[in-house]
Amino acid sequence: MRKKWGFALIVTAAMLTAACGSEKPAEKPKPSSAAAPVKADVKQPCSLLPDKEFSTVTKVKQVRAETLPEKTTPENHGTARTCSYADGGRKLGALAVTTYEGNPITPKAMIDGLKAKKPGAQDIAGVADATYYVDKEHKSAVAAAAKVVNGTPVLIGFSGPETVKREELVELVKRASSKV
Repeated sequence: MRKKWGFALIVTAAMLTAACGSEKPAEKPKPSSAAAPVKADVKQPCSLLPDKEFSTVTKVKQVRAETLPEKTTPENHGTARTCSYADGGRKLGALAVTTYEGNPITPKAMIDGLKAKKPGAQDIAGVADATYYVDKEHKSAVAAAAKVVNGTPVLIGFSGPETVKREELVELVKRASSKV
C-alpha cells in the first residue's frame, strides 16, 4: 500500500541555497566589455513542474501549486525561487530553483557541497551532477540537480516528506531540470 504525502513540510529552499558555495566567499565577477551580464534563462518553478505533472508522477489528485516569495543569500549570490505543492491543507513538497549570478561555482561543487553536509547522500544514476538524501533533522527527503545555464550556475531541488518514494523525487527533479 502506498504511503500518503501528508506531513508538515519544512521548505528547504534556504537550506539548498546556503549549502552551495557558502564554505568560501564567492569570487567577484570578472569585468566584461558587455553592457549587462547574461542572466540565466530560468522560468518560474511552478511552470517547470505544473500541478498536473506533479499529480502524474505522484498519483496525488487535486494538487495546487503556489509560487512562494523569492529568497536571496548574499554571501553566495544565491536567489531561490520556490513553488510549493499542496492537496487541500496538506503540504506535499516544494521545488526550489536557485541561481548563483556572479558565483563561479560548478555543478559538481554544488552537489559535492550538499553531499558533504548530508550523511547518506547518494548520486542519482543517469543524471550528471545530482544527488538524493533523507534529512532526518527536518524529516524530509531531497533530490537535487545542478547545471550551468547561460553561464550561470543553477540548482534545482525538490524537497518532500521523508516517506516519499525516492523514484518520485528523482522523477520530479529530472522533469523540472530538463526545462531549465
